[in-house]
Amino acid sequence: MSQEIITFSLDTEKIKALDEIASVFDRDRTDLLKEAIDSYLQVYQWQLDHIK
Repeated sequence: MSQEIITFSLDTEKIKALDEIASVFDRDRTDLLKEAIDSYLQVYQWQLDHIK
């Protein structure tokens, strides 16, 4: 699977919270963001499939 780099802005408090979670679970911020996006896409894909 090919990958592309994207960037976006996020408020400081959310970044701090994300980094705290990453630290507690000894994970990388990027891994957490990828997991969050995967979960988001699964939920909305499920909804789209059921609407159709």
